[in-house]
Amino acid sequence: MKIIIEELKVIMNIGVRDDERAHPQEILINLECELDFSKAILSDKINHTVNYKDIYKEIMEFCKINSPRLLEKLGGDLIQHLFSKFPLIEAIKIQIFKPVAIPSAKRTGIEIYTKRNQ
Repeated sequence: MKIIIEELKVIMNIGVRDDERAHPQEILINLECELDFSKAILSDKINHTVNYKDIYKEIMEFCKINSPRLLEKLGGDLIQHLFSKFPLIEAIKIQIFKPVAIPSAKRTGIEIYTKRNQ
């Protein structure tokens, strides 16, 4: 069971070089949160799952106040932040892309998969 957010566009300051950091850039985030929402299936109640809008808000706020150099750092820190905010989430897979990092590539990015307490 997963909650999925695909191609979430975020504008933030990120990058290794000073010229990258001088202007906010667009990144794309794909997120899969594994959790057991079988109770929500039976009850039709939001408190038996995690509201994907709450996940979205946490991602946007986190990216607004953080300015890492590496996508790897952003991904790892964001996963830990989401685990701390949403105790029902058991595992997270995140992909983060910088569409303009390599002009001849469709997109360039990273992927991290982590289980809670791993």
